[in-house]
Parts: sequence; structure tokens; C-alpha cells
Amino acid sequence: MEKRLRNRRILDIVLIILVIAAAGILFAKLFYNSSQKKVLSNLAEISNQSAKVFQREAEKGKDIISNLAILLGQHDTCDTDELIQEIKAVDESNDFKRMGIIMPDGTAYTTDGVIMDLDGRDYFKRSMDGSVIMSDTLKDVEGGDKINVYSAPVSFRDGFRCVLFATLETDNFKSALAETIYSGDGYSYIIRGNGDYIVGEGAGHKEKQFANIYNFMEERSGKNSTAVKELKRGVSKGENGYVVFQDDMQYYMYYQPLSVNQWFLLTVVPGKVIKQSMGEILTLAYLFIFFCSCLIIILILQINRIRQVSRKDLEKIAFTDEATGMTNFNKFKVEAKQILEDNNDQEYTVVCFNIHKFQYINDLFGYAEGDRALTYVAGVIQENLRDKEAFARMLADHFVALLQQKDKKELKSRVENIIAQLQSKTDFGGKHYEIKATAGIYQIEPGVDEIDTMVDRAKMALNRPEGDLLQVCGYYDDKMRDRKIRTKDIEDHFETALEKGEFIIYYQPKFDIEKQCFEGAEALVRWHRPEKGLMSPGEFIPVFENNGTIVQLDQYIFEEVCRQIIKWMKEGYQVTPVSVNVSRLHLYRQDFVDTYLDIINKYKVPVQLIELELTETVLLDNEEILVGILEKFHKNGIRILMDDFGSGYSSLNTLKNIPIDLLKMDKTLIDDYENNTRSKKIITSVIALARELGIKVVAEGVETKEQYEFLESISCDYIQGYYCSRPIAQIDYEKILKQ
Repeated sequence: MEKRLRNRRILDIVLIILVIAAAGILFAKLFYNSSQKKVLSNLAEISNQSAKVFQREAEKGKDIISNLAILLGQHDTCDTDELIQEIKAVDESNDFKRMGIIMPDGTAYTTDGVIMDLDGRDYFKRSMDGSVIMSDTLKDVEGGDKINVYSAPVSFRDGFRCVLFATLETDNFKSALAETIYSGDGYSYIIRGNGDYIVGEGAGHKEKQFANIYNFMEERSGKNSTAVKELKRGVSKGENGYVVFQDDMQYYMYYQPLSVNQWFLLTVVPGKVIKQSMGEILTLAYLFIFFCSCLIIILILQINRIRQVSRKDLEKIAFTDEATGMTNFNKFKVEAKQILEDNNDQEYTVVCFNIHKFQYINDLFGYAEGDRALTYVAGVIQENLRDKEAFARMLADHFVALLQQKDKKELKSRVENIIAQLQSKTDFGGKHYEIKATAGIYQIEPGVDEIDTMVDRAKMALNRPEGDLLQVCGYYDDKMRDRKIRTKDIEDHFETALEKGEFIIYYQPKFDIEKQCFEGAEALVRWHRPEKGLMSPGEFIPVFENNGTIVQLDQYIFEEVCRQIIKWMKEGYQVTPVSVNVSRLHLYRQDFVDTYLDIINKYKVPVQLIELELTETVLLDNEEILVGILEKFHKNGIRILMDDFGSGYSSLNTLKNIPIDLLKMDKTLIDDYENNTRSKKIITSVIALARELGIKVVAEGVETKEQYEFLESISCDYIQGYYCSRPIAQIDYEKILKQ
């Protein structure tokens, strides 16, 4: 075994070294490519700068000769001696070899006293035709030097025309080329489009003299044929780019067109500059990789030593709860799984304990005291464990235990006893507080093998209905699972239902008691699922309110109502106001008002035909936020209805402080009035008060003739309920609108 471990260790080390070596090679390759790109980028920048300087010099010469030609043209006629004297001053202040005037017959008079025949020069002919020229490189008639000539036409007042010219030695262009490239290793050339050499600069160029660059490259190495083709192609198309060619070493050449005479600038550096630029960094990188390799090998050896010597300590760290010092949830899952496998003929139960308002202990006494309280809870649970049982703290203030279940009553008694013990102690070293707990119990069923599933179901049993809150123990049943599955199903199908238009609108008409006719309606949502039929809002609205998607649904219903109102108006219906319910979650959206107003404006709905309903609870709980929101709606003509008035802790301050237009009395008030004299008086008073405040009243849930007659007798404005109409589909509501 030891030999196998040693061999495995050696293999691990070899593999790591190979991986690091491969990484080092890859790094070197990537770094080389990066350095190459950097050098080429610098080469392009140097070339661009040289090109700009050259082109600026070329333009400068043309500007001088052009402006001087215009100045000379101010003379009445051509006086050669006078003109030569004028241009001498310009010649002396510039780097020209000579300047002069060429007569129409080609005879040239110069500032250095030479008279020559330039009739055959192309630049002379073109300037006589009116062009300002910088010539290609020529051989000087006087002296044979390589020159370039600037020329421009001079037109005198008497109509006589001659040509002004200035001769520049071609070597003067060297000043436009970078003198030092990469510490003298690089150099520059200017060539013609056919590859002929014009001028060059840089230390290296003296060793690389040539007549034609294409011939030079082909002569130096047969490997350069591809580079020559690429260079010719780029030059012929007037592009810029680079080629790599061979001479005594590898060279990089960047080529760039100039704006003069179809010339090109070549900037060349040897390949060794890339290696020089990356040499020191690459050496450091290799050293870094070497030291990393050594460090990793040392770490592997150290980890193996720790694994061999301290395996139990590592298990303790992995399976110990930091707060209590006892087993944690990971250890519980291992132990519980083993216990259940070893005792599969026994019945077991998973119990989750929740410490109520534990956060207050942390807030009041600090986290250290909170940890002591958790340790106390863990100790009490542990004391009550029997053989072949397990427990742990899951997280925060939740504990879990696996208990044997011989008898349900006995188990409940055990759990209640644990909770009672927890609550019995109130003095914790001078700090006084009470630990209250509840428990969720899941009796393990056949076929349920996952510990996480068992724990989830026990946790579900902690969330009991309100009627069971006085019980400290809750039991998991299939209804909880079904409720969870149903909730998940509803949540998962929400987006699809919106897209497919499965949410449909029913309308519950309001009956105007005074006019004895229907006047408006409340829009109610129903969900028509193809596979399940029509779903009541009581099934899905609470789910959407809990997960926040109610905001999307409300907005969808609001927009559908606006769309339908306009459709009815276009079809000639006598449309009356429709009210739409709004969830409390909208109040926390900054764009709530603007979004709803945008929808109204989008469909151009008359504001008197759309109303918003908010429940009494929403209005009471969010008064500060709500007042500003309602005022914005009121400014835009939108009426606000208070729904479910009387269902909660109704306050007259609500009517005083919150600007509502219509109050809807809850069905519970109406149902109770026949058997409760006080209810009757309250209803009468509320309607009277509302009338004084200019608020209309709707009585909801009216189901009998007696209720209707009572409300009519106390001047209630509207009723809503099965007595006049249950919620009806759109097609049925349209029949009411026709009436």
C-alpha cells in the first residue's frame, strides 16, 4: 500500500512537471507572438512618423515654389535678371541646390549662374501646362547628382508664361527618415513602385545597398520568393503591411505608400530585436515557472504528509459545527444514511427544530452569546437522543434530528419535552432571555431514501397554516407536498400563460341603485389552462403575490382592459368605467405611475373610463408612499377605489388622509348586519360619512333582496354581488353594455 502511494506520488509530480513545462512552452510561444506584434506595431508607428515628415517636407517645397510663382507673376513682364535676383534670397534661406527660371524654349537661368537646356524635362512641360510638380528622382544636368525638382508655372501680366523651378538633392530626404531604429539595428528606404532604390537612412542601410529591392531580396535567398510576391502585391495595390525575408538573418520589413510619385517607404528591422525585447522577461518567466514547479512539488509532498498524519483532524474539521462544536449537517447526513441502512426494519422520523426570533439574541447580546445559546440548544437535543439516533445544527437557528418512532404519541411527547426543556432556562450567565422553538416532523415513508428530501419535508412541516400556530409540533402530510408541487407548477407556467394569453378577464358589474341600471364593472382575472380548465384567482394570485410576478400580471390585465375599452368605443358600445386591481408591490416601483399613464396614453383611453382599486390594507400600511402616488393619478384624472373596507382594522383617518374617490365595503360587513345591530349602524354611518366627504360607496357581496333593500334605504350608491350579477365573461358583459 505504501509503495503504491509512493508511486502515485511520483507519478503526480511527473505529471505536474510535464504540465508546467507545457504551460511554459505555451507561454513562451504566446509571449513571442505578443512581442512580434509589439515590434510590428512600433515599426508601423515609426514608418507613419517618417512618412508624415517626408510628406510634410515634400509639401513644404511645393508650397514654397507655388507661392513664389504667384509673387513673381505680379510683374508686368519677364525680366530674367530681375527675377533671378528675387529668387536668390529664397534659395539662400532653403536647402535647395539651385533655383531658376525656364523660358518657353527650355533655356534655364539659375541662381548659381548656370545656363542649361531643360526642354526635355517632363516637369518643365507639365508646369508649362499649369501644374505644380515635384519630379521623380533625376540625374542633375550640372554635376550628375541625384536630384528632385519642384516646378510651377509663372504667368505675367502681359500674358507671358515661364516656369519657376527649385532643385533639391535627393539625399536631403534622408532627414525625413528615422536615423535610429531599435538602437541602430533598423533602417529605412524610399523606393519607386517598380522597386528601384531612391534614398535610404540608418546604419544598416549602408550594408544593404541595392538597385532594386525585389532583385535584392531574390538574390539574397531563394526563401524570399513568397515575401517578394507579397511585397509586389501590396505595392501594386497601394497598401501598407509587412513581410518577413531572409538575408544573413531574418528581417521584418514594413512597407507604406507615400503621397509623392507613387513612392513607398520601407522600414526594416532584424528579427533579433524581438528576441532582445523578450529575452530578460522570458528568462524571468522561466525562473518563475521553475520556482513554481518546486513550490508545487513541495506542497504536494506536504499535503500528502498532512493527509497521512492528520486524516482524523481533517474529518473533524469537515464534520464539526463551528458554533456548537458538535456534529454539523454534513456529518448528520453521513450518520443518518448509515443508521437507516443498518436499521431498515425500524421506523424513523426526521424532526426539524426552529428557534423563534433567534436573531434578537444576536442583536441584543452579541454573536458570542448567540453561539452559547446555540450550544445550549444542541446540548439539550443531544441529551435526549437514544442509541441509533443522530442530530446536528443545519444552519442559523435550525436543528435536525433523526429519531426512532415506535409510537406517534410517544414521539410527539419526546419532541414537546425537548421544546419544553429549551424554554425552561431563562438565565444564561446573567443574561435573561427565553428560547422558544417549534418542530416539523416527517415520518419517513417507504421509497424515500434521500436525506435531503426527508429534511426538506420536515422543514415544510414547520410552515403550518395560521390555525395551527399554537401547536409546537407540525406534521408533514401529502397536502404540503401537493401544495408545494402546485405552487411550483403555477410559477413555472406563468410566463408561458402570459405569452399564450391564458389569463382572461371576467367583469363583475356594479349596479347603480339610484339610476336602477348597471354602471361600470370590476375587472377580475381568471386563468384558463388548456389542460386544467378555468382556475380561480384564489389558486394563483397568492403565489404571484409571494414571488412578485403579480406586478407583471396586474400590468398585463390593465393593458388588456385599456385595449378592450377602446375596442368597445370603436364598435359603438356605451362604455362605462372599469376598475382594475393593483397589488401593493407596485407601490415600491418608481415607474409605477408613469408606466400606467403611458399605457392609458398608448391606447388613448378616456381617463373617466378607467379606475384603480387598492385594498384597505394596502392603503393603511403604505400611507406615506401612497398619498404622493394617488395625487399623481388624480392630477391625470384617474379615480381611485378603496377595496375591502371593513375587512381589516379600518380607520376613519384613512378616509381623512388618503384621497380616494370611491369606497367599497367588504362583504363581511354586509353579511353581519342582519344579526348585529352595531353592524347596521356602522354601515349607515360609513355611508353617511362618505357622502359628506364626497366619496361614493359600493357594497360588495350583496346576495339577498333584504340586503339590497336595506342598502337602498340608507342611500348606498352602488351594489356589487350575486344579487345583481356574478362575475361574467366578456361576451356576457357586452350584452349589458348594449342595454
